[in-house]
Amino acid sequence: MPEVTEQIVATEAGDLAEGERRYTPRQLYYAVCASVEVPQYTTGQGIIGCGVIGLVAAAFFWHDVRIVFALVIVGSLLIAYGMRTRATERVLAKAVRPRALGYDDFVRRFIKPDLPGLIDVAAWRAQEISAGASVLVCDSAENAALAEEVLRQEGLEAVVIDAASLPPPAMLVAPNLVAVHDASYPGCAVVADINDAGHERVVDACVRPQDVDGRRLQIIEGAPGVRPPRDLSGVLTPAELMWLGTGKRLDLAALPRDEIAAALRAALNQGSESDATTSAL
Repeated sequence: MPEVTEQIVATEAGDLAEGERRYTPRQLYYAVCASVEVPQYTTGQGIIGCGVIGLVAAAFFWHDVRIVFALVIVGSLLIAYGMRTRATERVLAKAVRPRALGYDDFVRRFIKPDLPGLIDVAAWRAQEISAGASVLVCDSAENAALAEEVLRQEGLEAVVIDAASLPPPAMLVAPNLVAVHDASYPGCAVVADINDAGHERVVDACVRPQDVDGRRLQIIEGAPGVRPPRDLSGVLTPAELMWLGTGKRLDLAALPRDEIAAALRAALNQGSESDATTSAL
């Protein structure tokens, strides 16, 4: 995989900041990792190519049946093996996209305050909740800063807070509550925590393990067997719990900005029309 350089980071930062947009350090991280991604499927294609060469070579030895037979057999076997290898590579590639370096290392080496459009996540603070406003409840300050910027870009109106800033139901005046989080145990636990606090009207905007299935995304793979911080059987399906139990997680920032914007728009509209807890992504 190509090395990440200051020039690549500057180019991706410029693209993210186009049109006076702003972005979080983690969004820049995933954009940079995607830009240096190495194309997949090279091994299987190479084996298939060798098999095709073998079949073509057989035509030059038409006068010797034994050589032709041997080349046809070997070529056919190589093509079959190459197709099987390529199919396996495609399955693996759908599940996980490689990353050039770890996030902490990326921040230490490349995050500079003078990057255009970079959001200072450490300076983010929960907004004051106004009567009747829709409220986005986020699992982290970084996701809250991301959601706040997407709302600004899309012209959507909602108050953005973190889960720790959510007041009890008695102090809210009929808000639409929207949960915004990573596909992780702590992230998905936000919905359960909101329900336990007595809030019944919650829309789960993004992102759940079910939204990851069948897509090739920059998934983080950790140690399997990690236990959830609390019982999430009322929030996640058995398949989703199993996915998280394998050690996988997906950061909200890994998704395209347009997809996040569409999910937030749908969740806010849904929160105005329904009391159900569901996923909008």
